[in-house]
Amino acid sequence: MASKKNPVVVVKKAGAAKAVAPVKHVSELARRRALFRDMTDAEREAMVDEICELISSSEKALVVHLKSNPDYPNFTMWWVWLDSHPELADKYARAKRAQAEYMEGRLNEIADNEVREAMIGQNGRPLRDSNGDPIMYLSKTAVAHARLRIDTRKWLMAHLAPKKYGDRTIIAGDPDAPLAPKQDLSNLSKEELAQLIALQTKAEGGKK
Repeated sequence: MASKKNPVVVVKKAGAAKAVAPVKHVSELARRRALFRDMTDAEREAMVDEICELISSSEKALVVHLKSNPDYPNFTMWWVWLDSHPELADKYARAKRAQAEYMEGRLNEIADNEVREAMIGQNGRPLRDSNGDPIMYLSKTAVAHARLRIDTRKWLMAHLAPKKYGDRTIIAGDPDAPLAPKQDLSNLSKEELAQLIALQTKAEGGKK
């Protein structure tokens, strides 16, 4: 047993220490691929449901939601999922239609939210009323900005749900006098054609 006066000195032989392998940095794309490689169909569907819920209750675009969580698929992988699983594509389509409904509710909020600014005098300071409060007014810039926000959402709504929000031109007749189908007049005789013209002129209130 070694005494305190003569401590034992351990000499490490050269080359005895094991070399430590350098740590490999995994790219974000590789990390996500590894994360989704062993994902079950149920787990994938649950993640799609979560993302679709975010989409249907906000005005943000899909790519914004995908970037908000490092465990979500990237934009390319998302579409690979939807192309390979039609039932997931249906979920996403319903979420986008619901997003249009959400935007509809936001239109009134934007229109009713009057952003007023303080009126500035020639001295560069806000003008004040008799109570000393700044005089506020609705500027043209604020109105134009609100109109732009509304028009942008209306454009998106028309593309997300064209049947409900799109501009449609429907040609229809009066309910009491519906449009008559086109008739082939080539087989009519001159007498029959003359009678038809006379009847049409009378129906339109013209002279015989």
